[in-house]
Amino acid sequence: MEHTGLVGVIRPRIKLHLDFLSGHQWIRLVTGFPDNQTVELIADMCEDVIDVCLKTSLRKRSPLSNTPYSPLRPNIAGQPVSANQCLGYSFVSAVADVVGVSGCDDSEFISDLNEIMNEELAERLNSQLKRSWSSDELSEPGFSPSSADRLSRMLWLVLDLLKTLAIHSCSGSRLTYGKHTNFILDVNSESTTEEGLYKWDKASCGSLVGGFVHCCMKNASFKLSKDKTKSIITSITQMLWTEISGSDIPVKPYGKGMRRTIKATHMDLCKALGGAGTLRLSLLTEEESVSNAVVEILKRHLMSPQKNHVKEFFKVLRKNVAKLFTACFRKK
Repeated sequence: MEHTGLVGVIRPRIKLHLDFLSGHQWIRLVTGFPDNQTVELIADMCEDVIDVCLKTSLRKRSPLSNTPYSPLRPNIAGQPVSANQCLGYSFVSAVADVVGVSGCDDSEFISDLNEIMNEELAERLNSQLKRSWSSDELSEPGFSPSSADRLSRMLWLVLDLLKTLAIHSCSGSRLTYGKHTNFILDVNSESTTEEGLYKWDKASCGSLVGGFVHCCMKNASFKLSKDKTKSIITSITQMLWTEISGSDIPVKPYGKGMRRTIKATHMDLCKALGGAGTLRLSLLTEEESVSNAVVEILKRHLMSPQKNHVKEFFKVLRKNVAKLFTACFRKK
């Protein structure tokens, strides 16, 4: 099948990396236990795709067209050049095609990945264009400072995507990706217990906490260092894993259920602390009381999903206050 446009550009790079995954590694990925080699390989794949798209974008902005009306001028005037607005969508299509499925039907998930990949590409593109404007020539793209939490979130989203697509590619109990069709995979027995209950692992906890931290820092006016991000995520992940290890959880360790938990927890903590800014600064302190609060709300939403616990708290509070006033008026 012939592929055109951006999908045609990035598909060969994606296939090159995924071909290195063994059947055993695919099984570990699908069951939620990707090994370090798999994580590093997928991280390299993301970096490679961004780099290819960056080079493609730079070629379209050749210094030969460096005129007052060239694409370089708006960048220097303080109006950043936008990256390809469909990079994430093209990436999902390319990965799905390589794995051998029709696509991913989770529009919210694809939108999140698209936003993150576009932000990363736009930042690198504008950084490169600023350097090239000062030297009057486009140099080879190199490393550009990036948001560590953005890259971490991108990695976990892509791992989640591969996990979801690989599950969809299963025919019966057989993983049908490429040459690795001889490995038997019973997805349901690995991830579920009773109907509607799931066994989480520490990697899933890390993905959940990483997504929560990214959600908190998404609109921050500053960038966290890689070490700081890792420290926050590692600490809360360990605490959450200690709390839920061995439990049967009614939320899938990937996909929509996980993202609903992240958003609900973020909303609850914002209400409890008085806003997103306060929550963000509280996380940076890494105080045990803050981490305990995050773990407690995450755990509540995992154990009883689709319930707003802060709302329930205020509902009970209002009811008790109403009873108090009623009692006072009756005494009079």
